[in-house]
Amino acid sequence: MFELLTEIKNANAAVWLNGQDISLAYGSQALSAELINKVKDDKEALISFLSSRQIFSQEAFENMPQWQRYPLSFAQQRLLFIERMSSGDAYLIPVCFNLEQSADLIRLQFALDIVIARHASLRTVFAQDNEGDDYQQVTDATVTIEVEDFATTGALHDALEKQQSKPFDLGQTVMRANILQCGEQRVLLFVWHHIVFDGWSVGVFLKDFERAYIHGEALSLPELQYADYACWQRELMSGEVGAQQLAYWKSNLSEVQPLALLTDFNRPMQSDYCGEDLHMRFESQLASTLTQVAQEHSTTLYTVLLSAFSLILGRFSNQSDVVIGTPSDNRHNAQVQDMVGFFVNSLPIRLQLDNDASMALLIQQSHQQIAAAKVNQDIPFEQMVQALELSRDPSRHPIFQVLFSLQQNNGETATSALPMREVEPSTQVRAYSPAKFDLTLIMNDTEQGLEATFNFATSLFKRSSIEHIATAFQCVLEQIAHSTSAKLPEYSLLSGQTRERLMSWAKPDEQFMCSSSKKGVHLIQAFEAQVLASPEAVALCFDAQQLSYGALNERA
Repeated sequence: MFELLTEIKNANAAVWLNGQDISLAYGSQALSAELINKVKDDKEALISFLSSRQIFSQEAFENMPQWQRYPLSFAQQRLLFIERMSSGDAYLIPVCFNLEQSADLIRLQFALDIVIARHASLRTVFAQDNEGDDYQQVTDATVTIEVEDFATTGALHDALEKQQSKPFDLGQTVMRANILQCGEQRVLLFVWHHIVFDGWSVGVFLKDFERAYIHGEALSLPELQYADYACWQRELMSGEVGAQQLAYWKSNLSEVQPLALLTDFNRPMQSDYCGEDLHMRFESQLASTLTQVAQEHSTTLYTVLLSAFSLILGRFSNQSDVVIGTPSDNRHNAQVQDMVGFFVNSLPIRLQLDNDASMALLIQQSHQQIAAAKVNQDIPFEQMVQALELSRDPSRHPIFQVLFSLQQNNGETATSALPMREVEPSTQVRAYSPAKFDLTLIMNDTEQGLEATFNFATSLFKRSSIEHIATAFQCVLEQIAHSTSAKLPEYSLLSGQTRERLMSWAKPDEQFMCSSSKKGVHLIQAFEAQVLASPEAVALCFDAQQLSYGALNERA
């Protein structure tokens, strides 16, 4: 119905209820025959709508809240730009559930209607005015759960994959819901666009959805909606607090350089966002040991993991100045904690990897950098990019190209009382896994131990290369669990078993002797001598990439 009313509004016309009929007024230009026919076809629904909202005059129509235009938050503004430059399927958030036989479709639809009525973000559309400025507008739209039947499980999985990555027309809707069923199997899929939703919002949505389904009653409306936050954010940026925080980021990120991880393929001119996930599970004891290490250093497990990951990135890029992005929920204000919306902010953490420093010092540096970032977390990432005056490069993410995140899972889920169970991404057939960055590492601290998901850009890396990074990360974590006093170069990227195998290959037999030397020299000794003599000399070449003896030695 809102689409029809918008057409009437855009035609410089108005419609209102006049007794049991409707009145239609327009300007000097007559309405099109097509629009008049739409009004006639939807007359009964239009009368019901106008009556429910007490639209009894032209003035009431023109003052409808739905005509209010709100500015975009800075994050929404950047995401909308990316959306228009790409295929539109990189920034979707799908959540999938297996429905139990007791699940009631009517109650599921009722619960969805209640939640959408509570959170205006889920009824928001995006458009441009005549000057080309973007705005968001709250509608009265609803989302119908579409039910589809399939003859085979394979067909269901194919449809699930397509629905997970199907782009949105943001001028029409920002969410969809589907039930896909084959025999006794029923799958409920929710998909949201990231422009109105984030990871925290999933929990908010499911909590409200559970309450509406179980209790079957409407939920109270929040004091604020996301559009209010977008307006507040712009006010912040024009004030003194915003200026102070922005000054921190300009200083901290001065002369920042991209992370140049060695890639298997030449970087494309523009990111295609094609990605793949590599899942890894660590021994259960490792998490508790690393948590103890964190406590000994008066910090958190997150800080220890980030420090280890930064060392890995430094080794695989041969860079000592490393910037890693990390998501901040950006919900330190209690008023927004129960709100659905795109609040998450990206905070760059810049670390210096000094070969003379110990792991303990790197952990301390990480702790300080994280603390400073949180103090200044109100600055939208988009404003950091603008303040640094970085030239746009469509082939890579600005400021940082690698993201790290740690999620805590206490075993409880927001849907525990609902007749549905979430399907873990790792168990989904061809799970939706676009690559927004060159590499993303998401750690999950569960009751069973640490789990890791390495999401990587398939246009840059082979899966085997990411497996090497994952194995190296595990090796470094195991060494940190043993000690943090060693210097950074002393942390090996190879497991003990692999090191022993390599050493067995390098026994001082004749075949491993340097024939150019008058006295037998071990191959490894010869290599180390070359490192000391010419550390900048080229040791390895592959396509257009080169690695010096010094860089190769650091990775050994």
